[in-house]
Amino acid sequence: MNLSDSYCHTATLPIAASAEGAFEFMTNTEMMGQWAFGSWGLEPHKGDTYKGYSLYEDLEVFCRLSVNRDIFQID
Repeated sequence: MNLSDSYCHTATLPIAASAEGAFEFMTNTEMMGQWAFGSWGLEPHKGDTYKGYSLYEDLEVFCRLSVNRDIFQID
């Protein structure tokens, strides 16, 4: 992870959940707006792209979720 990347925001916080449970929550596009305020109200758009909006700038956003379940990685 490159912590000097101006496009990367990283935070940590202990939670009372299993790694598997937390991962399922974070990979659910219907729940992403609760932890990624730049992707609020995501809805399927085209193919593997989702459309929503940013609470930071009140702009329409488009994103893709890349999930690697083997190593619990979400991009």
